[in-house]
Amino acid sequence: YRFPFGYTPRCSIVSLRFNLKDGLVAPHIAPVQTCEDFPSSVPVVIIGGGIVGLVAALSGQSAKSGEALTRGLTMAINEVNASGGVLGRPLELVRRDDESNPSKGILAARELVQREKVAVLFGGLDTPVSLAIVPLVNQLKVPFMGIWAAGTKITENGAADNYVFRVSAVDELVDEALVKYGVDHGMKKPGMILINNPWGESNEAGLKRALEK
Repeated sequence: YRFPFGYTPRCSIVSLRFNLKDGLVAPHIAPVQTCEDFPSSVPVVIIGGGIVGLVAALSGQSAKSGEALTRGLTMAINEVNASGGVLGRPLELVRRDDESNPSKGILAARELVQREKVAVLFGGLDTPVSLAIVPLVNQLKVPFMGIWAAGTKITENGAADNYVFRVSAVDELVDEALVKYGVDHGMKKPGMILINNPWGESNEAGLKRALEK
């Protein structure tokens, strides 16, 4: 994944991604700010079992996007399992449908964590659903990887122990790039057409900050 506009991810994200064959790195193990600070070797532990959870819209108007996320995770899991799994154990994908509804997203995430005992939770098709799940995963100390939703506050959520990571775009960075592109191409009087939900609010804040620079 190519991070845009010079964005440097926290190394905990990198370690979570690239240590899948050896185990999942707990987010609190290396709370570093830059990759240069990340130690050459860190303790690797399995959190829970070999179950990977997915919370996404699997029905309704966003169902095709939810299926796309399912296919991507299935391909990755099959690749890991073909190489021997995680510490000799195969990974298994368990899904729950959030129907693009924040309340149902919380229930789905809680079921995956507490009943299915997932090692890591993937999700985040919709920003409102992701923002609803964030306090739960931080409370339960389960890694949550955002793979679609772009709301800035999903990862910048103010938690002292933040278990939320992302490989998705970030509204604030995208908004800054959009404004720069517009200014470079003669934009004089920009306007905003935004959806009336937390995703729209995230973009409104990001665009206003970018326009102030």
